[in-house]
Amino acid sequence: MNFLWVGISVVFISLSSNVLAAPPAPWLAVAEGSHSLSGTSACASTAAGVLRKQGFARVSHTGSTVMGAYRGGSDYEFKAVIKCQSKSAVAFVVTTLSGQGLNKANSLIAGLRGRGGRIADDSGSSTAEPEEEEVYDDEEEYYDE
Repeated sequence: MNFLWVGISVVFISLSSNVLAAPPAPWLAVAEGSHSLSGTSACASTAAGVLRKQGFARVSHTGSTVMGAYRGGSDYEFKAVIKCQSKSAVAFVVTTLSGQGLNKANSLIAGLRGRGGRIADDSGSSTAEPEEEEVYDDEEEYYDE
């Protein structure tokens, strides 16, 4: 009888841990630059075309904001928001569960550049390479008080 109770408990615990497991948190990638298109409406309509060309479905274009979702299987692999701002600034935000959001954001930048919107980083050079991020190690930083 004890053996049966232990067996049922092990099965219940293993099943309950699978049921209660939380999905992985999404990754968020942000890339920004500037474009040489004539206004935010031209930028947004070009960005919507770039999303469609790269396989994004459910592309929504409202004002200067474009949103789209890319299905790479049963779930949406990427979700993207492109915001065309005044003075030729553009921001790309990509969410994903795979951690490849920055690669997709850079791909969208290259796609927008190829459709007539030259994307430049803050230094003015046309590149899709992300800026190097500074990494801080809390254990090695010292503060003067």
